[in-house]
Amino acid sequence: MVLRPGACRTELGRYLFDPESIPKYLLPVLGVVGSPLLYFTKDARMGSQTQTYLSASKQITPKDGGNFYDNSAVADTSPEAKNIEEAEWLWKESERLTGVKFDVQ
Repeated sequence: MVLRPGACRTELGRYLFDPESIPKYLLPVLGVVGSPLLYFTKDARMGSQTQTYLSASKQITPKDGGNFYDNSAVADTSPEAKNIEEAEWLWKESERLTGVKFDVQ
C-alpha cells in the first residue's frame, strides 16, 4: 500500500537550517514570501488523514495492498509507476546499494 500525504506544514524544517542563522532583517520578507504557502499546504492533522484512514479502516483488505491512496481514496498512478520492469530494476538496485536483501512473498 502506498499513499501520498500531500504538502504538509510540519516542524521538520527545523532540521534543515538553524533559525538563528537567518538575518533578522530578512524575517519580514520571508513572512511575506511564505504566507501564500498556507493556502497550498495541509496542517499536520490534515496531512495524516490518509494514514489514519488506512490504518483504522475495516474496509481495507489485503487485496487492496497494491493500491495508491491520495486524500483517503484510491488514486491513479503515472504510467511509469505501473512499469513492472522498472519496478524490478529499482528493487534490485536498492538492495544492491543498501546491501540488504528482502524476500517479498
